[in-house]
Amino acid sequence: MSNSHALAFARSPAVILYQVENDNMWSDWEDYIVTTRTKKGVFTVLARKFSDEYLDGKTKRKWFLIHSVGDIKTPNTFIEAVKRCEMELGVDVYWDDVITSLAKLDTQFSESVANLVNGS
Repeated sequence: MSNSHALAFARSPAVILYQVENDNMWSDWEDYIVTTRTKKGVFTVLARKFSDEYLDGKTKRKWFLIHSVGDIKTPNTFIEAVKRCEMELGVDVYWDDVITSLAKLDTQFSESVANLVNGS
C-alpha cells in the first residue's frame, strides 16, 4: 500500500482511519479515509483514492479527493463525517481501528467517539 505518502497532503497532524486495496478487470486502486486535526482541535475527515488517471493514452497514478467534511468539533459530527466517507467510497470501516488511529491525534476526543460508537 502507498500509506507512506497517504498523508503527505496534510499541513496539520493526520492519521489514516481506514485503508484498503481494491481492483477489478481494468484497474486497481487504494481507498483511504483520513483525518487531520488543527492545533485548535478542529478535525477534517477526507475520503481519498489513489488510482490511475488516463490522459492522452497515458496512465499516471494520482490522488483523488472523493469527499471531505471540515470544521468538525464534536464527536457526533466526526462519526457522521466518517459514515459519509464510507458511503462515498462504498466501504465499511472497523470502528475499533478508527478509534485507535484517532487516539494518536487526540486521546480524549477518541474516547468520546468510542463511547458514542459503543453506546456507552
